[in-house]
Amino acid sequence: GFYLIYRIIGWDAIYTTFGFSGVEPYVGLLLIGIFVGKLSYFLKPFYMALSRKFEIDADALAIKLMGTGRFLARALKRMAADNLANLTPHPLYVWFNYSHPPIVERIRTLEASNE
Repeated sequence: GFYLIYRIIGWDAIYTTFGFSGVEPYVGLLLIGIFVGKLSYFLKPFYMALSRKFEIDADALAIKLMGTGRFLARALKRMAADNLANLTPHPLYVWFNYSHPPIVERIRTLEASNE
């Protein structure tokens, strides 16, 4: 990461492309900040999917360690009620914005482990 930033800051072409003369590190950092912000928007669904997978794995570990998912399911139900959670979010919204699986999906999985 930092090596890539170092290389981009020292790259003359990035400055001349945007009309700057010479290599100015502060301008390079500004340009990198602009592009990273735009790029991260498109990478967000992949980060969210990875985070959801880790949460699913964490729930599976909780089931394994506790021997049941009943307690976590009960806690999630209480948390959803207290926080007025959206129980049926649109799948596209989940794909793009949710770092955790929807509460209902998690509760179903946890309760299915009890059977």
